[in-house]
Amino acid sequence: MVISKIKPLVDELKLKAIEECEEKNEDTYQEFNKVITDIALRYPDLKNNLLSLEELFVEVGASGMDLYEKGFIAAGEIIVGKNSGADYRL
Repeated sequence: MVISKIKPLVDELKLKAIEECEEKNEDTYQEFNKVITDIALRYPDLKNNLLSLEELFVEVGASGMDLYEKGFIAAGEIIVGKNSGADYRL
């Protein structure tokens, strides 16, 4: 199947996309962490909530990888045609 042959390429491209996203948003991450740290120092009882908030922040950023994969699936459907019955899941 063609998809099994391109999966390693898609995985590699996903990693590159993650790295690029991290580089482009480094200032944002640093500012977010600074704000979280400032709040934690002022309100220590909120530490668990702030850790949860930080996890959510990272999770939202990582959700783009699912979209990246869905883009490849959609491209395969467009190229071959949705009604061909081919499976483009990675």
